[in-house]
Amino acid sequence: MAKYFIATFILLALGIAVVYFTSGVPSVEKTDVSFLASATGPHFFQDPSRSLKNIVIFGFYFVPKNKLIHLNGDWKAQAESNLEKLKNFHALQFRGKSQVRYELYPDPVIGREENLFYDTEITQGGNPRALISVAEELEKRIFKPDGDLHTPNFKRPADEYPVSAIFYEGVGAAGGAIQDSQLNFPVEIAESLGIPESAIFILDVESVNGLLLVNREYLSGERGPNGDSIFAHEFYHTLGAPDGYAHESGIAGTSDLMGLGRMRPLAHTYLDKETLKSFGL
Repeated sequence: MAKYFIATFILLALGIAVVYFTSGVPSVEKTDVSFLASATGPHFFQDPSRSLKNIVIFGFYFVPKNKLIHLNGDWKAQAESNLEKLKNFHALQFRGKSQVRYELYPDPVIGREENLFYDTEITQGGNPRALISVAEELEKRIFKPDGDLHTPNFKRPADEYPVSAIFYEGVGAAGGAIQDSQLNFPVEIAESLGIPESAIFILDVESVNGLLLVNREYLSGERGPNGDSIFAHEFYHTLGAPDGYAHESGIAGTSDLMGLGRMRPLAHTYLDKETLKSFGL
């Protein structure tokens, strides 16, 4: 059985986040999802079998070994501020029926490799290759009991939906959910889902169900006042929420966080009622 990841990305251009709709994410056309708002409580997007009553975010500040000169001394305060904003936003939007807690790794994680290893030569589309390669390194070094940076708090929980949030000293913003497949090759999985092979990534990560990566500068506001919304936007991709805009045109189909609202600060945006229905609310 292979684990695969369908990535949803933010494209970075001239310091401005330009979000585009990736193939493999459902369209923004409205459908009747009222049947999902049942007594099952909050759940993964359009999947009542996967509870979201309790969510844990494992947060990491990751610095490629050749980027130590850029290591930010205020990273922890920046990460905690954005995690608290997301925690409060989520509690409000989910009406207290879903709770987020977080575990922030206490020290910067210095990568074993230089940034070109993680980024490769292709960073378009939010730098998904960095997301995958960094996540696999964290799995081996922190989540595995024999890892050189292992700590007992960082392990797969029994009764929470686990997400890894990577605050990266480098380019990118991407997020998505990890799925299991009986198929073993990206081309087979892509054909079965009717999406491009380029949207599928096979990975060796067992400790979490969702992954996101954002440039650390989003946390500090260096890339604009909506950095907290970019972080939250990627977080909801890890819970299965699709983008609220069209890939080809970039035109927003929703005004909430998953669409046009991602361009506003988190305090001034929301999740629309159709999205919340798909989460079981």
